[in-house]
Amino acid sequence: MNKQEVIDYCLTLPGAYEDYPFDEIWTVMRHGSNRKSFAFIYERDGKLCVNLKCDPFKADILRQIFKDVTPGYHMNKFHWNTVAIDGDVPDQELYDMVQHSYDLTKPKLWSNNPKIADKNKLWPNNLYYDVFGKDCGEIPDNAEEAIEYVLNMLRKREKAIVLARFREYKTYDAIGLEHGIGGSRVQQVNQKAIRMIRHPNRSRFLINLVDEIAKDKADKEIKQDEYRTLIETMRSRQNQEELRTITIEMMNLVFGVITA
Repeated sequence: MNKQEVIDYCLTLPGAYEDYPFDEIWTVMRHGSNRKSFAFIYERDGKLCVNLKCDPFKADILRQIFKDVTPGYHMNKFHWNTVAIDGDVPDQELYDMVQHSYDLTKPKLWSNNPKIADKNKLWPNNLYYDVFGKDCGEIPDNAEEAIEYVLNMLRKREKAIVLARFREYKTYDAIGLEHGIGGSRVQQVNQKAIRMIRHPNRSRFLINLVDEIAKDKADKEIKQDEYRTLIETMRSRQNQEELRTITIEMMNLVFGVITA
């Protein structure tokens, strides 16, 4: 396994991105939402290594099982392991270690007591709470479908930023790196998108998607019927006007023949 393959696997984890804060030798894999590091990939003494966070009890066991798992290099040796890649650690075991490190460092979305966790901070409740405030009421079962429908009314970049912010819990700076803009600009775009979603013409779909779509369809059919009626009326009037013009011309022609 080479360095790029390790990076590619890390990038399959939700919200992960690669960073080079020190130099081109050290690749740091971070969470997009809180920028915490979960893997440090580098070469040392001709060996490709990766530093991974680990539960202390589990870390000690892994060091006893695999000779290529050692206390973290330049890290807290109680909480981090250094794994020599292509050593005696199987690929799947390495993937599990990466996943474990990722899970230990990802954003804490729940309080210490799950029974009192703030659900308004979780997707999709967090978007509803931001749009409607604390009086948003009960979130509908088809909330994600409704959000997708409303976001499709926005520009492509606005939709991507809203999803990254609320569904993937990314920071403004992390989103900015993906779009090539600054974090403050991302915040402006996000705020503008939320204001647009709050408009009654869009927010109504978040409350009752099915009924509002049916209402729009019925209104559209009524307007189409009114338009067809208007067109038929105009055509009828146009035909009557043409007939009147023809009749006058014929009368003039007949009168001209008679007087001649």
